[in-house]
Amino acid sequence: MAIFRTNHSKENPYVILNRKSLWDNSASMEAMCLWARMLSRPDDWKTHVNELCKACNVGRDKMRRIVNELIEAGYCYRWKPRHPDGTFLMDHYEFFETKAETEEFKKCLPQTGLPALDEPALANQPLLNTKEEPSKNLNPPPPSSGPMPPTKEEEEEISKRLRERPKDSDPIKNMKKWRECVLGDIRQGQETAQKSTITTEEHRKQAQGRDMQKWQGNTVFACKDRVEFICGSYYKAVRYDVSDDEWKRETGWEN
Repeated sequence: MAIFRTNHSKENPYVILNRKSLWDNSASMEAMCLWARMLSRPDDWKTHVNELCKACNVGRDKMRRIVNELIEAGYCYRWKPRHPDGTFLMDHYEFFETKAETEEFKKCLPQTGLPALDEPALANQPLLNTKEEPSKNLNPPPPSSGPMPPTKEEEEEISKRLRERPKDSDPIKNMKKWRECVLGDIRQGQETAQKSTITTEEHRKQAQGRDMQKWQGNTVFACKDRVEFICGSYYKAVRYDVSDDEWKRETGWEN
């Protein structure tokens, strides 16, 4: 038996896979074929079972069986993110090149108090006692003082940053701490952007309140993204999205 290879280039793209995982006998050849196909996708690829069925030309039940086989083998993980209000979102599927990466990912997920979706079903568990009992503590528990769990968008951004880490970077020793740092950075950026938006709107309203009026001999024109000062050949423009200090310095207006 001989093996013939082609030239690898941008015109003939190729995929690099972990050889040990590729030849792992804990999953069938059918399952490892799907695993290889998924790792050939871009890092930010969104996985949907219906689309996989069409791409692989298999039925939904068979695709779920193959995915469950990869979950049991440790190369895929299925979980449910949820909103801050506690409601669950659609299933998320994460594919990993090695089993060790799967275990690290599980450790950094927020704990929901519910069994993981890749654990056995609870069909044979005994029924719980549904009879109401008087409450012994009428005072509700105090709200948690910890940080809010990440939203769906924040989870996607954390996963994206994890995938985009350079291959030659140092390994993450504490995944939980790393996720907390990344989440803090994301929320700080969101807070900064929100403050910037509020400041921009305040500057726009201030300019609109002086639109077509005279200021220090110039006529004020409130435009979409800036305010203009015009008098004869004199022209000056100040953007709304500048800082408060620069806005006061350039316009001479106080908030």
